[in-house]
Amino acid sequence: MKKVGLEQHEIPLSEATGRAQMYVNSMASVIYTYNNIRKDDMPILSSNFVKAFWIPKDDIDRLVVLMDELKEAGAVKNFNGYRLYLGMVEDTSNDEGGYKISVTVNATETVNPTGNPEDEYERDIILKDPVVIEQETAESGVFDFTRPCPTFCDPDSPLNIRNPLLVKK
Repeated sequence: MKKVGLEQHEIPLSEATGRAQMYVNSMASVIYTYNNIRKDDMPILSSNFVKAFWIPKDDIDRLVVLMDELKEAGAVKNFNGYRLYLGMVEDTSNDEGGYKISVTVNATETVNPTGNPEDEYERDIILKDPVVIEQETAESGVFDFTRPCPTFCDPDSPLNIRNPLLVKK
């Protein structure tokens, strides 16, 4: 039977936990090595590194409303999804400090500059001018809705792999 909708993107829990384990082990190794060989002018990477992000449904719902309003105003033609960009922010969650991964979210729309199907791509919707909708102002169309884990973690999730850098010896 052919998988459709969400089914085509679903993976087994064992594969997801394997991916999470590989990420945690790799990040721990990279951060440990980097922090021990870095030069004084290079930033420290936080050993309390981000393993996941929680994005509240209400924030995504508000972004959908914003895109619908922009479409009605003619500023967006065909909103079709989201792109998540990884970045780095200062870690203020502990005494160690350093930097950790962050995620910014922006909406996308399909564009085709030539009409040739091979030239079609998903363009980031970046606002050139501020837009006010329902007493809220969107300046750029780029948002950081994410709540990082650690801090916003599910302690009982099999995907929440233990960070070996934080294990007390």
